Amino acid sequence: MNPPTIFKYFSLISTPIFGIVAFLLIKNLHGFSFKKDTISKSVYFIKYNSQLLIFRFNFIFKMILDISFSYYLINSLKIISSSPLFWLLLIPPVLFGSLSFFIIGKKYAFAHRIIIFSYGIMVGMGGINLAQMTGDMLFITTTIFLVCFSNILILGSFIARKINVFVQVFSVVMMYGWFLVYIFKYLP
Repeated sequence: MNPPTIFKYFSLISTPIFGIVAFLLIKNLHGFSFKKDTISKSVYFIKYNSQLLIFRFNFIFKMILDISFSYYLINSLKIISSSPLFWLLLIPPVLFGSLSFFIIGKKYAFAHRIIIFSYGIMVGMGGINLAQMTGDMLFITTTIFLVCFSNILILGSFIARKINVFVQVFSVVMMYGWFLVYIFKYLP
């Protein structure tokens, strides 16, 4: 069964929705700093169960939208299940959604980091594969640069203990720009 065409745009709306909900949730958290903390660390400052529920649901909702987009890609590009790209399109949204359970903290700090870095690497690899399918060398080169730069920025900021909301937003905005070009220029 072919997915509805609207699924083509779900990845474009999932990121802004996630960002807006996260911003509205964390902007008034007492003690939270956009310069010192990450979106995940905002959970340390959440005091009410209703806020924690919204925090968790935000990750799950983005996952659902991104899986729908992946479903659209798999069907429209005829990607078979034995292809690595098939799994690079399906696993990252599930990893992202799992962050609603593996909240950063003493209990899940290591798992949370593994999930975050795996997500970033897999999204990047999937993007490179999708770019290669276009055959456009400029787009492929730009994609490789953006993926490498974004992952190095996040990893470097993490190692230097300078990762914060601004670094996260900058990285996401770069990749969001890539999605805009890919979806409107190359995706059937």
